[in-house]
Amino acid sequence: HDLNQYPVMPWVLADYESAHLDLQDARTFRDLSKPVGALTPARLAEFRERYLESKAAAEEEAREDAGARGGGAAGVRPFMYGTHYS
Repeated sequence: HDLNQYPVMPWVLADYESAHLDLQDARTFRDLSKPVGALTPARLAEFRERYLESKAAAEEEAREDAGARGGGAAGVRPFMYGTHYS
């Protein structure tokens, strides 16, 4: 299943508690000016750290690969948002 085929939750909604959603109330929806990973400062910091760690790992892999084969590695590119879905 491709989670992007289901664009309503959690991508748009912010209210998961109410029995009924008031679609006229702006608080029902998340702030769409920010990516999901940046909705709170702590969450953004976590994803930025993940990016820096993946970037460092990719650079290390490229150095090891270049030394072993004399060229660069394709490898996994740095990322903020990972997924186990393909």
